[in-house]
Amino acid sequence: MRSPTPRTCEAKRIRQRHEHATAEDSRDYYAAVLAHVHELNAAFSEPLPANEARDIAASIHRWVTTRFYGWTDARTVQQASLSTLQAFRGRQSGAKRRNAVEERARLIVGEDA
Repeated sequence: MRSPTPRTCEAKRIRQRHEHATAEDSRDYYAAVLAHVHELNAAFSEPLPANEARDIAASIHRWVTTRFYGWTDARTVQQASLSTLQAFRGRQSGAKRRNAVEERARLIVGEDA
């Protein structure tokens, strides 16, 4: 098993502060990622230019805050067991699929949506 990366550990620590992610959480996470990227960059014999390191940090921040379930899920969902989490996501997905099927059925029958 891989050890957790600073990116995911920091995201989890910051996200545990509130039930849903806030703008403050996002800013704090970006600052933490930026500091970590600069720290790693400084360890190289030929570090990247500062603007490139900043862009890497921004890319990590953008990906985590839009796609990483540990960031986008509510805190209670994060604390649930894996099977509970899968059941929760399945219900969400099922509801979306049911709505789509019902909408298609209405269009076929000719009812207004």
